Amino acid sequence: MTPSTPTAAVVIGAGISGLTTGVVLAEADVKVRIISASRPDQTDSAKAGASWGPYMVSHDRVTAWSAETYKELEKIAGHRGSGIRLLPGVEAFTEDGYRAWSSRTAVPPAWATQIPSFEERRRGGDERGLPRGYFYGWHYTIPIVNMPAYLEYLTHRFKAAGGDLITGSAVESFDGARELAGFSDREAVVVNCSGLGSYELVPDSTMAPTMGQLVIVRNPGIGEFFQDNPVPGELESTHIFPQGDIVVIGGCDRLFQPGDPWIAAEPDPLIRKRILERAEAIRPELRGVEVLAERVGLRPVRTDQVRVEWDRRRSLRLIHNYGHGGAGVTLSWGCALKVGRLFGVLSPSDESEAVGMPTLGGVLAG
Repeated sequence: MTPSTPTAAVVIGAGISGLTTGVVLAEADVKVRIISASRPDQTDSAKAGASWGPYMVSHDRVTAWSAETYKELEKIAGHRGSGIRLLPGVEAFTEDGYRAWSSRTAVPPAWATQIPSFEERRRGGDERGLPRGYFYGWHYTIPIVNMPAYLEYLTHRFKAAGGDLITGSAVESFDGARELAGFSDREAVVVNCSGLGSYELVPDSTMAPTMGQLVIVRNPGIGEFFQDNPVPGELESTHIFPQGDIVVIGGCDRLFQPGDPWIAAEPDPLIRKRILERAEAIRPELRGVEVLAERVGLRPVRTDQVRVEWDRRRSLRLIHNYGHGGAGVTLSWGCALKVGRLFGVLSPSDESEAVGMPTLGGVLAG
């Protein structure tokens, strides 16, 4: 850390982005306090599926940030109780979905083919792992994340590095966040990881969330994941994520009408029924399994690109790290490391070169 580098940071938000950013800074000997209205297990991050793979997100550094995150999650998967598993599985398209996506972008996308275990699957050729009704796909091994367990792991790691977590306090302004943290130093940096809260806090009118719904069932012995890519514009898709004794099944993208409050509604029984029917058609072992719980959460989608940058328009020192859409897990470490470089505690020379990356909006992840 150079003499001009700030030594204190206030991170707003205790979801996946806030905790990961807090870990990066605290482990670089920065004095960090995370301020959040909600505990980590109460955030929308805790309600995610989740798998590694870009979804509902754009930026010319998505490939690089995703790759950095993959490497970190791969290392963390070796820690017992982290909630991270490296699992094999299938990504698939119906024929209509494949043709629609192929007309828009590269299929398979660059980020998928860069995974060493990547293998294509085609109907009429090698059909291993392609369920009935699917036309094209690939098989590879990626991180599958039990979010409640992983957020607990990050919280312990953050505190072990000397970080302080302050919950139960709503942040109404960036100056107010510094006051809540108890920092009198005007040079303490504020890092905005508030997700949907950025709509009012910044304010940023480009935030436009979608609602997702998941069903958690007892695992009947499934060891591989499955996720599909519906035709663009379809609001329901299928993913099956085994996480030890449970399987997390989804999903949907429920849109908000103008003026609707951004709240996670109660689970919709009709959506639950369709989620289970689609999953059972792909994995018959799931028929009749015990439903343990349901989750409904909001994805912090930004109609503009992910925002990870200094905000030079303000008198205080402010870094933004929000707008990760459905790729919060996928971009978490890459974006947090970028914050560390902006902060000055990590070397800019360590940053991978930018890679333009087409992303599939239908890949359920993060």
